[in-house]
Amino acid sequence: MGLHKVLPFPLRALFNEAISINSAAFKDIHPEMDETVFVVSTMEMVLLNFAKELGWPSFRKTRDDTDITQMMPFTSETKTIGVVMQW
Repeated sequence: MGLHKVLPFPLRALFNEAISINSAAFKDIHPEMDETVFVVSTMEMVLLNFAKELGWPSFRKTRDDTDITQMMPFTSETKTIGVVMQW
């Protein structure tokens, strides 16, 4: 039984929002492979691919549907990233 079937919908939605919104990732065409790839840190790529493989809504749609009030970009000093959004 897959994780997608075990987690209740509200928890899946929360995980997907956390992964999608707290990411600086974007998609671009890889110049050598001529295919769409995530341009992102390794950890973000793993999380975004995890959500994609489970069939969760795309990170772009989730971001576009979210009213983000403030973004606090990742800093290597504190190793944190943050987002303030309307609930």
